[in-house]
Amino acid sequence: MNQLPNILFFSRTIYTQLLPKLKSKEYNSYHVTINIREKTEVEALGGQVVGCFEEEFNQLEVAPIPDNFLQSSFHADRFMGWLTIQERQEILGKAISFWRKILSERNYLAGIHETIAIEQEEVFSLIMREKGVEDLNFFVSTFRDRFFWKPDPYSSSFPTEILNKSIINQESLTIAQNHISTIKQKGHKPFFIENPPERKGKSKLKHFASKTKYQIKNEIGLIKKYTREEKKRDSVFYYNQLGTHFDYYEFIKNAFPQVKGYDRLQDYTQQRLFLYPMHFEPESTLLYFDPNVSEQLFVLQQVAKQLPPDAVLLVKEHPVQPGYLLRDEYQDLRRKNSNILFLQGELDSHPLLKQAEAIITICGSVGWEALINNIPVILIGKVYYDKHPDVHKISQFTDIQQLLINKQLTIPKDEHTLQYATQLVSQTYVGSPVNTALYNDLKNIENIKQSIEQRIQIIETVNK
Repeated sequence: MNQLPNILFFSRTIYTQLLPKLKSKEYNSYHVTINIREKTEVEALGGQVVGCFEEEFNQLEVAPIPDNFLQSSFHADRFMGWLTIQERQEILGKAISFWRKILSERNYLAGIHETIAIEQEEVFSLIMREKGVEDLNFFVSTFRDRFFWKPDPYSSSFPTEILNKSIINQESLTIAQNHISTIKQKGHKPFFIENPPERKGKSKLKHFASKTKYQIKNEIGLIKKYTREEKKRDSVFYYNQLGTHFDYYEFIKNAFPQVKGYDRLQDYTQQRLFLYPMHFEPESTLLYFDPNVSEQLFVLQQVAKQLPPDAVLLVKEHPVQPGYLLRDEYQDLRRKNSNILFLQGELDSHPLLKQAEAIITICGSVGWEALINNIPVILIGKVYYDKHPDVHKISQFTDIQQLLINKQLTIPKDEHTLQYATQLVSQTYVGSPVNTALYNDLKNIENIKQSIEQRIQIIETVNK
């Protein structure tokens, strides 16, 4: 009788509410969590937890860190940057010991996790590679209620050889055609930006009053103060940023509307327009997928330097972060660069695309929308559409200048986009492991479980 393969789930944050439900008669499920709260949540859903980093932390040995161990860097983790270098090295050494111990206790066929988004996830991925365990990392796709099992945990890009081997059938062609038709008519709005936060500003008087009230509470001891050890615990185990990266939500809570912080598009009818949609910050698609261009302030400066005198760069806030460009450092950038304009996040990107000569993006989904709408795309980073034949993938910022000087911008062709979209669809699986609204949907759970079973069959066939 064949023994069932062992599958290790990294069940953290929202995924504690989904991954324990993916039990199957085709494999054994085991779970690892970062903190004790996650462990409790997984066990409440019947999951077997074989490791909890917070629970075991004090007993773990500090393993030597191999040379060039992290493919990214300490900077990429958005939660622990404020800790000392000695603390970071200790935490990384213990993480290496932790994952080596877990992955040595059983013969695991595969480990399942979200795309690399934190340092612990990267260590998990690297130790799986060390142990010869298949890395099954999932990522949301541009096609509704479908997702990818990605070949590269550090990006959503697909190698050309994989795309060229795509099995094209009528179903994938129909899905691609409907997807393209919808985006041409209505634009592209992924589920995670369908209900963006409202810009709930305060008047100057209310802002002053609330700030004063907070200061008084703080002075008389009504605001809880955390010790450094408590803050460290929250950063290491509970995903608390603590100023490691900019805290957007704290900024919005304390800010009041500033109408002077944006530009009016109608004032620039004589200029050539290039659109740069802001990425959500901080996010793994910048910190891990494209760490060399993860600082968007730097990227905007470099892009603006490449534009001709008759052009302006339209910088639009991410829909989920309205008010982000009101930060002092961005407003300072705008004041010092007359060819950089700021647009509010509430504006619809679809009409803006039609006015732009090209889209410039690191890895944003607006680039895919632009390709579908026959708008040239200048791509800085790695993303699922970077192998589209009409994308301009640059290797350095000066490439932008050369493209514009030589008038080499390519208008994306519909036939190329349809072929590429069909190839992408063939790489997707039905279900959504990232949409929390579907975590209790039995059909969604069954679809994801079946996709795991299919991946297991592929792995076992290759290993024979």
